[in-house]
Amino acid sequence: MPILQALLETPQKLFALVLTPTRELAFQIGEQFEALGASIGILIAVIVGGVDMVTQALALAKRPHVIVATPGRLVDHLENTKGFNLRALKYLVMDEADRILNMDFEVELEKILKVIPKERITYLYSATMTKKVSLVLQ
Repeated sequence: MPILQALLETPQKLFALVLTPTRELAFQIGEQFEALGASIGILIAVIVGGVDMVTQALALAKRPHVIVATPGRLVDHLENTKGFNLRALKYLVMDEADRILNMDFEVELEKILKVIPKERITYLYSATMTKKVSLVLQ
């Protein structure tokens, strides 16, 4: 996985953000990052709705290497968790981008894209190439 390789070469906190449309998928992706990154001591935070905001804020305060999140809950933290930002982010991954955009996360996605660096590597995964996905690619 390119993110883990890059993290191994240049360790940095708040290195990558993986956006996903559902809590279940976020937890699955988080588990895979933990399994694959265990040998390099990777720190992961899964940020999704239905979990206590304070608990998640404490996880974010530890400045994990990778954040796996649903867009709505991530925006909640960007707006309400003191000291949390993604200004140093190097990688953005949108998993199931077609579903993220079809689930009306456009407003949240726009807010996220405004606060992360424009100079980053973006991976976009989608089962279908919808008009909305094409627009995000531009």
